[in-house]
Amino acid sequence: MSWGRKVDRVAAKALVEAQFARSKAATLSSGEIAKIKEAVSPVSGWREFKKYGTHHLSGDAVTAFEQLDRGLRELGIFVVPCGELERFHPDVSGDNKAEWLRTVLETGRTSAAAADFVRAAAEFIAAHQ
Repeated sequence: MSWGRKVDRVAAKALVEAQFARSKAATLSSGEIAKIKEAVSPVSGWREFKKYGTHHLSGDAVTAFEQLDRGLRELGIFVVPCGELERFHPDVSGDNKAEWLRTVLETGRTSAAAADFVRAAAEFIAAHQ
């Protein structure tokens, strides 16, 4: 299975034109630039894995990831299982990582998956000090 896909010219053009139509400002905002870059960038398997994490895997890939993850954890390397930190709280927009972090910390959001992840890392650190 290939997770990557090429950029569709018609769809990319529509998305880029929509960004330009949204504002009459003389300069593009960082958010607009990010959306334009996304519209014209091919989708890679890595980007998809960052977005969906291990839930995107199936069959032998699940077993392979679990073996790799166990081996890496023994070395003190912890792979975020949901893809990227922002996926621990998918209800908060991850478009702006600094804003995501501020929102999560200021609202006191909790995540059992994030707590388990941090606990495992802390236990590794404590055991190796």
